[in-house]
Amino acid sequence: MNKLKLPLAVFVIWVVASSVYLYVWAFTDYGYFDEQNQWLGLTEMAPAQTKLLTYFDLSEVASVNQRLLVHIRETGCRCNAYADQHADDLLADVQGQQITLTVAEANALNISVPATPMVAVFQLKESTAKLIYAGPYASGPFCSADDSFLPAVLGGGLDISGPWLNGGVKACRCVVTNE
Repeated sequence: MNKLKLPLAVFVIWVVASSVYLYVWAFTDYGYFDEQNQWLGLTEMAPAQTKLLTYFDLSEVASVNQRLLVHIRETGCRCNAYADQHADDLLADVQGQQITLTVAEANALNISVPATPMVAVFQLKESTAKLIYAGPYASGPFCSADDSFLPAVLGGGLDISGPWLNGGVKACRCVVTNE
């Protein structure tokens, strides 16, 4: 019986240590998307809307009723892999323009970025770009396509009076420090 105590103790310590490590690793980047409440009181991103059209020369596209999906990424964020898989699963057949920006490029366009990965969806119509949605791709620690906000946003299933700045949801994200 004494011969089993040491291997059993080692096994129990290994299981507990592995569980703690996996829990901490999985939830390190999990939290509120807009943790610092940067979007609190913000009702639109009007400067971004006009700058987008000129910066990317979308005037021809904007004459047609289309969507523009702006993916915002920061290199080194562990959550990018989840968002990329999510985008591959849900956005492959989406009609409209898709562009990817860094946080610095988004800031230059006056797009407020509290965390990444982030998606901003604009409606392009009559040479204007109207923000419909900004925030994470989905809720949950792994950005699962099952928990996605994009089908409702892209399918027109939302009945909101203004843009949806979705910062109060918990998601896998890397907080952006604005210095």
